[in-house]
Amino acid sequence: MLCYTALFTAVIAVCGFICVPVGEMKYTLQLLAVLVCGGVLGIKYGSIAVVAYLLLGAVGVPVFSGFSAGLFASPTNGFLIGFLAAVIFTGFGYGFSCRNSLFNHAVRIGFMIVGTAVCYAFGLAWFLLYFSGSHITLAYAFGVCVLPYLLFDGVKIALAGVLIEKLRTIVK
Repeated sequence: MLCYTALFTAVIAVCGFICVPVGEMKYTLQLLAVLVCGGVLGIKYGSIAVVAYLLLGAVGVPVFSGFSAGLFASPTNGFLIGFLAAVIFTGFGYGFSCRNSLFNHAVRIGFMIVGTAVCYAFGLAWFLLYFSGSHITLAYAFGVCVLPYLLFDGVKIALAGVLIEKLRTIVK
């Protein structure tokens, strides 16, 4: 499990390097890696992988999107903290049941959606806090930080569901 945890830490970092900048924000594959990490490794080891990733960036290793580092350096780094919530919710959803029924798949996808929503909440809160001295409103921040990513993240959640099912059999 130590090797899988280290591997997923590296996968999250690599998925941060694959990004398309759109204004202040970037489309990355990090959330996909985080969701798959939570579904495959579970809450404990998935959380360790995300915390290791965050600590690497916090101490200056350029593992964040766009080869950046520093946990408080960007208005979008709240999403990084939100990754921890996403991995926990996804891990909980996949630890919920081992049977592969349609109901269980729906529950697992639901937990990934909730984890993603909590990740959005952390990102939105940090964005507002980062620009607290300016005239940025919640509606503006929501339009910049969340709305452009809903469709892309929905695709990532669906893809994560497929990848998790395939990778769980390999890991076991």
